[in-house]
Amino acid sequence: MALSGAARRGTTWLPVLLLLTALLVGHPAPAVAAPAVAFTDVPGGAVVGTSYEFGGTADATAVEVSTDGGARWHSAPLRAGEWRHAFTPTASGPAELRVRAYDATGAVSTASATAAVAPRACPCGLWTDADRPRVPDVSDGAAVELGVRWRAASDGYVRGVRFYKGVDNTGTHTGSLWTASGGLLATGTFRDETAEGWQTLVFAQPVAVPADTTHVVSYLSPTGHFSADTDYFTDSARHLEPLTGPRGGVEGANGVFRTGPGFPSRGSRNTNYWVDVLWAPEPGADTRAPEATTTDPAAGAGSVPLGQVVSATFDEVVDPATATVTVTGPTGAVPGTTSVTGTTVRFVPATALAPGAAYTATAHAVDASGNQAPPHNWVFTTGRPRAATCPCTVWDDFARPAEPATADTAPVELGAKVRFAGRGEVLGVRFYKGPGNTGTHTGSFWSSTGLLLATGTFTDETTTGWQTLTFLNPVSVQANTTYVVSYFAPNGRYAVTPDFFAREAGYGPIRALSYGTDGPNGVYRYGGGFPSDTYHRSNYWVDVVYRNGLNGDTTAPVLESRAPESATVPQSGVVSLTYNEPMDPASPRVWLTDPAGATLHGTTTLSDDQRTITWRPTALLSPGTRYTVTAIAADVNGNASPTTTWSINTDSTPVCPCSLFSAATVPTVTSAADNGSYELGVRLKVAYNGHITGVKFYKGAGNTGTHTGSLWSSSGALLATGTFTDETAAGWQTLSFATPVPVRAGTTYVASYTAPHGHYSVDHEYFQSQAVTSLPLTAPRNAWDTPNGVYAVGGGFPTTVHQGNNYWVDVTYTFSGDRTAPSVQGHTPLSEAQEVDPSAPLTATYDEPMDTSATTFTVLDAAGTPVPGTLTRTPDGHTVVWTPTAPLAGNTRHTATAAAHDETGNPAPTLTWTFTTASS
Repeated sequence: MALSGAARRGTTWLPVLLLLTALLVGHPAPAVAAPAVAFTDVPGGAVVGTSYEFGGTADATAVEVSTDGGARWHSAPLRAGEWRHAFTPTASGPAELRVRAYDATGAVSTASATAAVAPRACPCGLWTDADRPRVPDVSDGAAVELGVRWRAASDGYVRGVRFYKGVDNTGTHTGSLWTASGGLLATGTFRDETAEGWQTLVFAQPVAVPADTTHVVSYLSPTGHFSADTDYFTDSARHLEPLTGPRGGVEGANGVFRTGPGFPSRGSRNTNYWVDVLWAPEPGADTRAPEATTTDPAAGAGSVPLGQVVSATFDEVVDPATATVTVTGPTGAVPGTTSVTGTTVRFVPATALAPGAAYTATAHAVDASGNQAPPHNWVFTTGRPRAATCPCTVWDDFARPAEPATADTAPVELGAKVRFAGRGEVLGVRFYKGPGNTGTHTGSFWSSTGLLLATGTFTDETTTGWQTLTFLNPVSVQANTTYVVSYFAPNGRYAVTPDFFAREAGYGPIRALSYGTDGPNGVYRYGGGFPSDTYHRSNYWVDVVYRNGLNGDTTAPVLESRAPESATVPQSGVVSLTYNEPMDPASPRVWLTDPAGATLHGTTTLSDDQRTITWRPTALLSPGTRYTVTAIAADVNGNASPTTTWSINTDSTPVCPCSLFSAATVPTVTSAADNGSYELGVRLKVAYNGHITGVKFYKGAGNTGTHTGSLWSSSGALLATGTFTDETAAGWQTLSFATPVPVRAGTTYVASYTAPHGHYSVDHEYFQSQAVTSLPLTAPRNAWDTPNGVYAVGGGFPTTVHQGNNYWVDVTYTFSGDRTAPSVQGHTPLSEAQEVDPSAPLTATYDEPMDTSATTFTVLDAAGTPVPGTLTRTPDGHTVVWTPTAPLAGNTRHTATAAAHDETGNPAPTLTWTFTTASS
């Protein structure tokens, strides 16, 4: 240990104090003989980083030594006139050794020597194997990336990473090399670790690094309990030629970390986390065998597809001529072919793997230098196809999430809302497990209000894939009743597919509800307990195991008849189905979907004998529309019928006041997860002249505030507006304008409403593939020249579109009801008339009043040139009159054409004739 400055000063001044004492008492100072000191042992062959001793003799009471020419001094033990000192040189070249001896009188004598220090042989690091941390194990169990900044005095290569391991620093450790700004240059996994001490990772390929350039080496401690010496870099750098770990503050903190994996850039008290670099001046010979870094499927994986391609990826390029993957199953070796691409060896089975079976895969590889990897073995288990009958689940073993494992590591309960077509029993819970979803998982089954009905702990889990828990006792469930199934992930890393529950998922008698059917779906709760929070309609891949067929009855009911079956049905839309046995009154589900897939709701009744189900929509269906009917029901023992589907076409006669959409329609998403302020609209046309009397929109939960409705021309002129009043909590809302707006056939209008707090209803891409035709109203499909599903952020005339989304805005429209085309009664002059007065008007007469604004009357001369004129009609409106602006050319053959519409907009047959004028 270095002698403190205070101690050195006290020793240096000792002779002076003795002299002053003698003078004060009036006696002359005695002569002081300097103590004898000498070097007797200065070994040769010293090497940087290697500890050696030098020593000598001293006739003194204390000895100090210096290894840097006297810049710093350290005390040396003195026993029986001999002293020794251990020294680890940090730089090569001559080491200037000094020694000074003190006796009791304070007399000092010195001696010097020079030792030659040779550069050390590399690969090498900042620390030697003999170096040890003061604190080898910090009691912190969090996963953390730990690192050190360093640089080399000359160009060289980083061959790997080292770290000091305490006994509780367990788990799989990875090591990485980064640029100073966080660019990842190399990474790998530590293998063959010891229980404690220095661990070494050798990269697959050495990384060239230039001199005097700072890099970072780090390792991931997945379970914490890392080594840490605080303030190690606070006052000085760590230097061991040719490497330096800079002092804290020179290039930011040294001793860096990051919570979780990734580039470590944060510092805390310049702590040394005992991470080291393996550096050398040359790349060195390749004596390292390739290592398997990943396999597909992963080791211990479950629910593996039967057509799985089995592969192993190594950390360096392998020899295609010698690399193999073999697979062995229940019946022995699996036939197939092997191929190699760079670092990956793939095996394609010649036939499908057996379901529900365990397989062992073995990968062999040799690199370009001939280094052979030891055989890499791993085991996986295939999934089972889903049975046609129950017990059954929503998803089969081969369903996969978009994101198998999120980065969220917080403990959380994750679940889904489910319903069943009939009575039955829930046998257990399933969930999809991705990498990192570790710990003890529990599964639970709840009522919709949070009453815990059953729970248990998952056992015998695979590393990934579907996991199943069977309850000790089955739970009885009722038809069409909402339940919640969940599991607890103590370390997060759960599977998720965002926006999954925009539509429901189901199989046979089970369905996971779409978002909005019974509140949100895709539910969670941090910390555990009944999950009720939700985010982006996400599916967290929790499933239920359901069994029907109570009382020994496992026979499904048979459909005997259904109605209507005719080509065209009334807009009342009543549907009925008759089965061969009594049905559970709670089980029937009947619904209609429109051509774009939106669902129409209705009410269901059961006949007295419980065999016939009758469904009535809550409002008239749209005219001239093809709907799809879907029905499913279960008998009194829970056996569900096969799903019945057929199509019906409604009568095309409009019943007005009328709208684009049936009021029985319910949007797929009734309340979007968007709280912005928007004006939302629809572009539409009418087939007949009439009046738009108001605007409608579908309102879901959260769509609060004051709503206004507007009607616009296609160019954005505001034709009418108003405020919705007397709104209900949800459903279709209607605004009636103070004055109906006259609208003309074939003209485009835009109807809109303002949602000041968002949460609007939406069906995504509804207008993308087809128009809506609900005579006499049409809404065009979304195209470049007919954008539909329009909106404006904040309000105003809506013109922006996004993938043809339908925001469920509608109008109330009326017209006279006249759908009969007018007939022609006559015209003047007559066809092929001669000597016609050039100044005389031309007329066309019809059987009802005509609309001159929707009528064209053209007259062409012999050369086909239009002749100008004016158009009027007679007082009764039946005759349209065309008067030439100037007399027609004399003795000339002319052609007249009248294309007229009545006041409702019904077109008359086009009328064309010729005549010849008299000489002028």
